[in-house]
Amino acid sequence: MNKRASIAFAMSLILPVVAFVVIAMRLFGSDRWLVAALLYGGGWTCLIFAAALHRKSRELLGIGKEKLSDYVKANSQFIAAVMVLIFLAYLAVVLFPVDQSEFASATRNELTQKVDDSSRSSTSTSISTRSTTFSILA
Repeated sequence: MNKRASIAFAMSLILPVVAFVVIAMRLFGSDRWLVAALLYGGGWTCLIFAAALHRKSRELLGIGKEKLSDYVKANSQFIAAVMVLIFLAYLAVVLFPVDQSEFASATRNELTQKVDDSSRSSTSTSISTRSTTFSILA
């Protein structure tokens, strides 16, 4: 494998990991999703570029008569890179959903009220019997 193809394969594995780190560490503030998408897209671009540069990949993709096991052996790096890209995309979507939280747009007073209501409802329980009411505080 030539040097350019090796570097492109390596970058196709590194860029999606960096994109995941950008999302996980909340780097670049609110623009982190755009930066991560660009890095992720760059990983796919490098992967396509690497496949185009790799002589064996070009030969096997052009012939089409090879056995599947021969194709997997010749393109194991390419297949691994695709699997890593798909796994990291899935992981990013599951761990960091894009949905807006109800707390994101709340004011400080509303947040304080929600926390107070939540703590009151979860820490005290009332038990009523016929003649006596007991209040149990956790």
